[in-house]
Amino acid sequence: MSKSVLIIEDNLDIRDALVLMLSQLGCVCRVASTRDEALKQLEADRFDMILTDFVMPGIGLLAFRQEVKRLRPNTPIVVFSSFDSIEDDMRALGFGFFRKPFDEETLKKVCSDV
Repeated sequence: MSKSVLIIEDNLDIRDALVLMLSQLGCVCRVASTRDEALKQLEADRFDMILTDFVMPGIGLLAFRQEVKRLRPNTPIVVFSSFDSIEDDMRALGFGFFRKPFDEETLKKVCSDV
């Protein structure tokens, strides 16, 4: 399942856990601690998937999606959050979604769905 994944998460422990689990699934991971930093990486590189925490400092999620669509229109964005109540809204807006806490099986499903 060799996919390139851009992970956007400002919490180092969560970011490291995502990298570890996704790497064990055969993914190649790059990380950014802000969405603004991620946009710079997207200007230079292509990714099969973007994972971003729902709550992040800086550019908002919808503005980020608009910039991703401009730079890399076919790159899916998957949002993760501990807020259960936003899943339907995220999916209605065209985002993939999974809940924190997550496990390897959850990430395997996310990778196979994208």
